[in-house]
Amino acid sequence: TARIPGPTLDLTRETNADILLQMQYRVDRAPSGPVRLSLGSGSIDAASLFGGGQGWRTVRVPLKCFRDAGTDVAKVDSPFALTATGP
Repeated sequence: TARIPGPTLDLTRETNADILLQMQYRVDRAPSGPVRLSLGSGSIDAASLFGGGQGWRTVRVPLKCFRDAGTDVAKVDSPFALTATGP
């Protein structure tokens, strides 16, 4: 797991304003197991972002996707976490 912790943030306004979480990353090998991208307490399935070849990529995920997945956007204590179970 790669996690960026910090002070608790209220992202309610940002979620309502269609703000995105943007991530640039490099894929060397497709994962063999589940991959989750998290914002606070909610997470989304991110396995499809790491398949389909190698190289640098950019993904943009609306904050409302995390809210819909269970994040309490008024109390975000970790604005980014990426969890995978295998290479």
